[in-house]
Amino acid sequence: MRNLPKLAKEGFIQDPKTSKEFSEIPFDNLEIIKNHISLNYKKIKTIKRSVTSYGLKHRIEDDLGFYVSNGECIKAFIDLGYEVQPIRINAYFNVSEKLKKSQKK
Repeated sequence: MRNLPKLAKEGFIQDPKTSKEFSEIPFDNLEIIKNHISLNYKKIKTIKRSVTSYGLKHRIEDDLGFYVSNGECIKAFIDLGYEVQPIRINAYFNVSEKLKKSQKK
């Protein structure tokens, strides 16, 4: 994997000079978030640019019922082997916008 910008709770850090303004990623719920992504989201061949990490984090929050930071969302997708394309503090992934069939409501 290529070098990515430094990751903080808020997302990717664009300017290392401002990194003091960013918070460390809380890892308390990372395994729960990764498990949720594994069960509900599907990898696709190409990076999807219609949904960002910020949008995905809100979907995951709604499903899990607790706060998920943008950085946690990005870290979880990276840890699960998704391709990532940074876009400012957010990211695009090779993820389908549709839930897996078993998880549709």
